[in-house]
Amino acid sequence: MAKAKFEKIYSLRGSDFDRNLRIKPSSVLDLFQDVAGLHAEELGVGFNSMLQRNMLWVIIREKYAVVKAPHMYQTVKVTTWPKEPKRIDFVRNYQITDLDGNVLINGSSQWAVIDSTTRKLTRASNVYDNIESFCEDDVFPLSRAAFAQNTEKAYSVKTGYTDLDSNGHVNNIRYADYIVNALDEHNEIRSFQIDFHKEIMLGDEIDLFVDKNDGKLAISGKRQDEIMFSSEIEEI
Repeated sequence: MAKAKFEKIYSLRGSDFDRNLRIKPSSVLDLFQDVAGLHAEELGVGFNSMLQRNMLWVIIREKYAVVKAPHMYQTVKVTTWPKEPKRIDFVRNYQITDLDGNVLINGSSQWAVIDSTTRKLTRASNVYDNIESFCEDDVFPLSRAAFAQNTEKAYSVKTGYTDLDSNGHVNNIRYADYIVNALDEHNEIRSFQIDFHKEIMLGDEIDLFVDKNDGKLAISGKRQDEIMFSSEIEEI
């Protein structure tokens, strides 16, 4: 039986940081994605195993909060654990620490399972059958991100081949790059959240809209008039 928690050591790269030497949101989400994928494989619920059951994992929302900013080339430990699933709701938490155990970043994500053919949600509360127990430790509760009300376009992007993942849609970490590009220069990020509403596919043209209010930002990504994702950012 696999353990409830999984951890891996990573060395942060220069490309994980922006021009101001701050870790990129996409790099944080990339660490989460990698460690979650490794744990899923160990639990027998990785991509190929799920596909054999005509199922795919899809992420609904993801958030992280910075406790202490990591620095370039730092070696960190990333830990992840899923909570016991509900009817169609799967929560997976994350924590990034230094090698002395000091917390750098806390994270949480909400997932669902869809039918790989119909792309519709399916109940899969018994998806985990190879775990010794569940860890119910919480880092913070998740709630919906606000929609931007601004009607002035801040940024536009047309998705390309390298944006896609093995599910055939735009990978979640690419959304973070779209969002940061819509902000241009910005203050250091205290917390970052994305809610994923619709699948973004190859060749989709996405317009981003931004509201700024006292260090809090709301960002919406739209395909024509359809909201594809929303994001909330709190700056330091």
